Amino acid sequence: MPKTENTLKRGQACRPCRKKKARCDGNKPYCGLCAKAGHQCAYEDPTQPSARRNKITMLEERIRQLEEQLASQHIGDEITGGVSKELFDGTFTVDGSDEGSSAAALFDSSRQDYTALTSYSGVPVMTQPPLSNSLATLDWPYPPLDLTLHLAEIFFTCCPFVAAHLHKKTFFERILLPWSHSDAPHPSLVYAICAAASRHSPRVTSPPASESGSNLFQGGGDTFFDMAVSMTSSFLEEDAKSDSKVSHKAKSLSAVLVLIHLMHSENKWADFHRYNALGMRGMITLKYHVELSLTKSRSQLIPLKNSFDREQRKRLLYAFWVFDVIYANKSGSYPSNLSSHQILLKLPTPTDRFIYASRDDYITDDEPYLNAPNLLENHDSDDGFHCVIKATALLDKVNEFRHQSILDVLNNPSLKSANQLPSFSELDLAIMRFRSRLPDCWKNLNEGKLNVDVYLSHMLSLNALITLHNGYMREQHSKKRLMGCVRAALSTAYS
Repeated sequence: MPKTENTLKRGQACRPCRKKKARCDGNKPYCGLCAKAGHQCAYEDPTQPSARRNKITMLEERIRQLEEQLASQHIGDEITGGVSKELFDGTFTVDGSDEGSSAAALFDSSRQDYTALTSYSGVPVMTQPPLSNSLATLDWPYPPLDLTLHLAEIFFTCCPFVAAHLHKKTFFERILLPWSHSDAPHPSLVYAICAAASRHSPRVTSPPASESGSNLFQGGGDTFFDMAVSMTSSFLEEDAKSDSKVSHKAKSLSAVLVLIHLMHSENKWADFHRYNALGMRGMITLKYHVELSLTKSRSQLIPLKNSFDREQRKRLLYAFWVFDVIYANKSGSYPSNLSSHQILLKLPTPTDRFIYASRDDYITDDEPYLNAPNLLENHDSDDGFHCVIKATALLDKVNEFRHQSILDVLNNPSLKSANQLPSFSELDLAIMRFRSRLPDCWKNLNEGKLNVDVYLSHMLSLNALITLHNGYMREQHSKKRLMGCVRAALSTAYS
């Protein structure tokens, strides 16, 4: 259109004409179109900046502020829970090399491509984490992918009991998801697994158990193990202080369980007690110890997704409970946080069925309850995890007897000691019957290798028998039982 003298510049038309995209003649105080239509005509004040310009200026200022913040601090600090990079300046050996490498150097080392064979519910998996100068990046807050997968494989092989609550195939699928995905494992769990597996891996060095020291959770130490444990603790601390949803906090409970396992293996009983109390409080608060069908509607804070989720919760609860009873037995003065009669939950499905199931499969819930009558005598199961649970139930009953028998003897002047109580003989007989039905600890469906769960069941039941008779060594019956326990323990250990 040819330009005329009446053509207005951009922004000079009145507001009604600009809104209608009509051709305004610019007459003031009323343009021709507004005067003809009887509309109120108004023009922008040329001396005042427009709202659009104000918004652009505000956004430009905000961008400038963010750029200054990024330039003044490490972007990885938000992901690592505020842990300074100085924490990782120690050195350790990688792949058997004599030359020490810093933790940061390992994390920034070249990544090995890992191509996933499947996707996770349509979400593309990460085939290679991005390279970065920061220890933990926004996209990959874990160790290098090849090292993480290597240590995870070792964890499932060398720590079978504590790994029993995790489904191996699903875990390896989820670890390849973007870490911010709702199904991705909690970063604290990944670092806890790396710490536990580093004890058994030749690729990274770990301090001897006697040299790990009391600074295990103080950020000290110069090994990969120290770094991984410190990162686990830092993520748990940040998660505890955050206002994230309960479902997100519950994901970190698996990391707490792995830490309990580590503290038990390191004989760090103070740290064991601290994390055991944290984990058991989480289990009780979330009511994982009660069958959903036995509770009121919506009594569980996190609804079950499916039968696969139900089985994972069972295994997590029972694993926590085993360590809780072990600590109660070790301390002698503390009862367990949950006694066996307070767990209103069925036994989990056998391990071989759980391992080969997928997250979309329906897993039947046909196992008996822990408090089922004559469970120890009548429940024939060679499943190692079942054996551990039942052996723990016996140990828990012995722990309760140890506390209750003191009052029973005081209230009955005719009794000289607790071994004269009927419940003493009943427990002794129950343990002996259970042990007679235990499978050999070396039997395993996996090519006859050692079944760690059955091995643990033998040791827990022997511990229950020793605890029951330990105070009565002068009496012939108890002396005979204790000598039998020593021979059985040696036979089990060297078989």
